[in-house]
Amino acid sequence: MHITIIAAAMLPVLSSAAPAQQAISCPDFRHNEDGSWTPLKNITIAGPNRQAEFRPGMSLRAGVIVNGVDLGGLLDVMCAIQGQGRGP
Repeated sequence: MHITIIAAAMLPVLSSAAPAQQAISCPDFRHNEDGSWTPLKNITIAGPNRQAEFRPGMSLRAGVIVNGVDLGGLLDVMCAIQGQGRGP
């Protein structure tokens, strides 16, 4: 239940889209064997101070903050809730 609350609290920030911002979708990322995530396309997310850009080839881990966004941690929670441990 605690994980669901965290994810629910973060989703409005990520879904209140600025024009260049994209919705986060688990299939847009590959979940690597080491637990990290790799974007399969360019992703732009509004952070607290500016937009965060994530590009293919980046390795995202839970706890690593990029422009105020812990995308690896968010994907760990979101994709576990959705039952999607791996992207395509």
